[in-house]
Amino acid sequence: MFDLDLALRFGVALGLGLLLGLERERKRDAELLFGGVRTFALIALLGALSAFMQPELDQSWLIIATFVALSALVIVSYATAAARGELGITTEVTALFSFIVASASSTRRASLCKKSLRVSSSRQITVAALATPTFSQPHNAPGL
Repeated sequence: MFDLDLALRFGVALGLGLLLGLERERKRDAELLFGGVRTFALIALLGALSAFMQPELDQSWLIIATFVALSALVIVSYATAAARGELGITTEVTALFSFIVASASSTRRASLCKKSLRVSSSRQITVAALATPTFSQPHNAPGL
Protein backbone atom coordinates (compact mmCIF):
# COMPACT_ATOMS: atom_id res chain seq x y z
CA MET A 1 0.00 0.00 0.00
CA PHE A 2 1.31 3.43 -0.95
CA ASP A 3 1.44 5.99 1.84
CA LEU A 4 1.39 9.48 0.31
CA ASP A 5 2.16 11.21 3.62
CA LEU A 6 5.27 9.07 4.10
CA ALA A 7 6.38 9.70 0.51
CA LEU A 8 5.96 13.44 1.01
CA ARG A 9 7.99 13.38 4.22
CA PHE A 10 10.82 11.49 2.54
CA GLY A 11 10.51 13.79 -0.47
CA VAL A 12 10.92 16.84 1.78
CA ALA A 13 14.01 15.27 3.35
CA LEU A 14 15.47 14.44 -0.06
CA GLY A 15 14.71 17.94 -1.37
CA LEU A 16 16.38 19.48 1.66
CA GLY A 17 19.48 17.37 1.14
CA LEU A 18 19.62 18.21 -2.56
CA LEU A 19 19.28 21.94 -1.94
CA LEU A 20 21.94 21.98 0.76
CA GLY A 21 24.21 19.88 -1.43
CA LEU A 22 23.76 22.21 -4.38
CA GLU A 23 24.60 25.20 -2.23
CA ARG A 24 27.69 23.53 -0.75
CA GLU A 25 28.85 22.34 -4.16
CA ARG A 26 28.48 25.84 -5.56
CA LYS A 27 30.77 27.18 -2.81
CA ARG A 28 33.32 24.40 -3.29
CA ASP A 29 36.82 25.42 -4.35
CA ALA A 30 38.65 22.11 -4.52
CA GLU A 31 37.70 18.56 -5.40
CA LEU A 32 38.76 17.16 -2.03
CA LEU A 33 36.20 18.97 0.14
CA PHE A 34 33.52 17.07 2.00
CA GLY A 35 30.04 16.77 0.57
CA GLY A 36 28.13 17.63 -2.52
CA VAL A 37 24.68 17.02 -3.93
CA ARG A 38 24.73 13.23 -3.57
CA THR A 39 26.35 13.25 -0.14
CA PHE A 40 23.88 15.69 1.38
CA ALA A 41 20.92 13.91 -0.23
CA LEU A 42 22.10 10.62 1.29
CA ILE A 43 22.67 12.22 4.69
CA ALA A 44 19.16 13.68 4.65
CA LEU A 45 17.66 10.35 3.60
CA LEU A 46 19.64 8.64 6.36
CA GLY A 47 18.14 11.04 8.89
CA ALA A 48 14.63 10.53 7.55
CA LEU A 49 15.01 6.77 7.44
CA SER A 50 16.42 6.50 10.94
CA ALA A 51 13.64 8.71 12.34
CA PHE A 52 11.04 6.61 10.53
CA MET A 53 12.51 3.25 11.57
CA GLN A 54 12.97 4.16 15.23
CA PRO A 55 9.29 3.75 16.24
CA GLU A 56 8.75 0.97 13.69
CA LEU A 57 11.47 -1.19 15.25
CA ASP A 58 10.77 0.10 18.76
CA GLN A 59 14.44 0.96 19.24
CA SER A 60 14.78 4.32 20.98
CA TRP A 61 18.55 4.41 20.46
CA LEU A 62 18.50 4.08 16.66
CA ILE A 63 18.47 7.76 15.69
CA ILE A 64 21.09 8.63 18.31
CA ALA A 65 23.39 5.82 17.15
CA THR A 66 23.00 6.89 13.53
CA PHE A 67 23.76 10.50 14.43
CA VAL A 68 26.85 9.48 16.41
CA ALA A 69 28.10 7.36 13.48
CA LEU A 70 27.54 10.25 11.06
CA SER A 71 29.25 12.64 13.46
CA ALA A 72 32.28 10.34 13.59
CA LEU A 73 32.52 10.38 9.78
CA VAL A 74 32.16 14.16 9.73
CA ILE A 75 34.89 14.54 12.38
CA VAL A 76 37.24 12.35 10.35
CA SER A 77 36.50 14.43 7.28
CA TYR A 78 37.20 17.64 9.18
CA ALA A 79 40.45 16.25 10.60
CA THR A 80 41.59 15.27 7.11
CA ALA A 81 40.72 18.71 5.71
CA ALA A 82 42.39 20.46 8.67
CA ALA A 83 45.56 18.44 8.07
CA ARG A 84 45.63 19.90 4.54
CA GLY A 85 45.25 23.40 5.96
CA GLU A 86 41.54 23.93 5.21
CA LEU A 87 40.03 25.07 8.50
CA GLY A 88 36.42 25.85 7.52
CA ILE A 89 33.76 23.82 9.31
CA THR A 90 30.60 25.16 7.65
CA THR A 91 30.10 22.16 5.37
CA GLU A 92 30.49 19.67 8.19
CA VAL A 93 28.03 21.53 10.41
CA THR A 94 25.63 21.74 7.47
CA ALA A 95 25.83 17.96 7.05
CA LEU A 96 24.83 17.42 10.67
CA PHE A 97 22.11 20.05 10.34
CA SER A 98 20.81 18.25 7.25
CA PHE A 99 20.51 15.00 9.21
CA ILE A 100 18.70 16.67 12.12
CA VAL A 101 16.21 18.64 10.03
CA ALA A 102 15.50 15.70 7.72
CA SER A 103 14.86 13.43 10.69
CA ALA A 104 12.53 16.03 12.18
CA SER A 105 10.67 16.41 8.90
CA SER A 106 10.01 12.69 8.62
CA THR A 107 8.32 12.22 11.98
CA ARG A 108 4.59 12.32 12.48
CA ARG A 109 5.04 15.22 14.87
CA ALA A 110 6.18 17.36 11.95
CA SER A 111 2.75 16.94 10.38
CA LEU A 112 1.11 18.04 13.63
CA CYS A 113 3.40 21.06 13.80
CA LYS A 114 2.51 21.94 10.22
CA LYS A 115 -1.21 21.75 10.99
CA SER A 116 -0.88 23.88 14.11
CA LEU A 117 1.26 26.38 12.21
CA ARG A 118 -1.40 26.61 9.52
CA VAL A 119 -4.09 27.25 12.13
CA SER A 120 -1.88 29.74 13.93
CA SER A 121 -1.06 31.54 10.68
CA SER A 122 -4.70 31.81 9.67
CA ARG A 123 -5.56 33.26 13.07
CA GLN A 124 -2.74 35.77 12.80
CA ILE A 125 -3.86 36.76 9.33
CA THR A 126 -7.43 37.20 10.56
CA VAL A 127 -6.28 39.22 13.56
CA ALA A 128 -3.95 41.28 11.37
CA ALA A 129 -6.78 42.01 8.93
CA LEU A 130 -9.05 43.11 11.75
CA ALA A 131 -6.35 45.23 13.38
CA THR A 132 -5.24 46.98 10.20
CA PRO A 133 -6.47 50.54 10.32
CA THR A 134 -8.25 51.93 7.32
CA PHE A 135 -7.34 55.43 6.38
CA SER A 136 -9.75 57.72 4.67
CA GLN A 137 -8.76 60.82 2.81
CA PRO A 138 -9.33 64.15 4.53
CA HIS A 139 -12.28 66.10 3.20
CA ASN A 140 -10.09 68.79 1.68
CA ALA A 141 -7.64 66.38 -0.01
CA PRO A 142 -7.89 66.08 -3.77
CA GLY A 143 -9.09 62.73 -5.10
CA LEU A 144 -6.73 60.40 -6.90
